[in-house]
Amino acid sequence: MLADGQRSNEEIAARVGVTASALIRWRRESPEFRARIDEHVAAFRKRITSEGLATKENRIALSKSRAAAIRGVIRARGQLESMQNAPGDSIIQKGIQCLEIRSIGSGDLAREVEEYRIDTGTLAEERACMRQIAIEMGDWKSRSVIQVEGPSIVEILRDRRLRRAHCEAEDAALDAAAAAAAALAQRAASDTDTGD
Repeated sequence: MLADGQRSNEEIAARVGVTASALIRWRRESPEFRARIDEHVAAFRKRITSEGLATKENRIALSKSRAAAIRGVIRARGQLESMQNAPGDSIIQKGIQCLEIRSIGSGDLAREVEEYRIDTGTLAEERACMRQIAIEMGDWKSRSVIQVEGPSIVEILRDRRLRRAHCEAEDAALDAAAAAAAALAQRAASDTDTGD
């Protein structure tokens, strides 16, 4: 009960016939008592991660049963007498619709009109079940997971930036060499003018 954490010390003490202070003292002073609680906590954690909805198979089974229940509702709705005039040829086409009765006009001219509309809520729930099944089965790929052959856009941009930096460095070196050559040529020309 202590490992479960669902009851207070007072409730546990009353259930097992000891005082709450004795229970607290055992927890504080007895390493064996604390070790036994830790064993129970570890067992709870193991059970939680290996049973129920923690297992992939159970989550898939639950999603499949919910999807089947939704399909059953759609089929049953499609077979209702009130849905016989709904647009569509099949029971499923009729069953994904809802019948709405609206009043038009007022007073002596008021009349009721039947309208059918697609039941987007039911379809969204069915789609969510199918998506969850596909995710659990590994068939659902989000755009961020899609594998692309060749370099990524990050690598392409990095390579372009490195090439641009390399070209700029080469241009700067060529400019420096040209300036140095021009300076030497100018000095050589001035030296010949002065007769040195």
